[in-house]
Amino acid sequence: MERRRTYLAIAITTKCDYRCFYCKEGGESISKEKETIPFTKLKKIIGIAYNVGISNFRITGGEPTEVCYFSELIEYIMSYEDTKIRINTNGYRILKHLDVLVKYKARLDIVISVDAISENLNGVYFHCFCHQI
Repeated sequence: MERRRTYLAIAITTKCDYRCFYCKEGGESISKEKETIPFTKLKKIIGIAYNVGISNFRITGGEPTEVCYFSELIEYIMSYEDTKIRINTNGYRILKHLDVLVKYKARLDIVISVDAISENLNGVYFHCFCHQI
């Protein structure tokens, strides 16, 4: 089966250690609860996606590197042939997972993004969007 150039974005958790003003309440999820998708469910989702032709995955959250199974998830996705992963992270805990990230560096993109943890950005006050850290 020929692989398509489509990707699946998965917000694996709504938990995050920062409160950037651009992030929705609860991360990218519409949930206001602090939730993490169980690893067993993620494995099913990834397997189904791969079987229908998806080989590119974007892992995000909240902060995905806070999840206890993060390294195991990377290993699981990479166990499928020709898969690639883009990780969206604030970078705070990235070194904790350095071994697995180096192992698969040829098939990984890491996007580190922290817009602001302050209520003031370029002279604009974002009180209604920010929370105190």
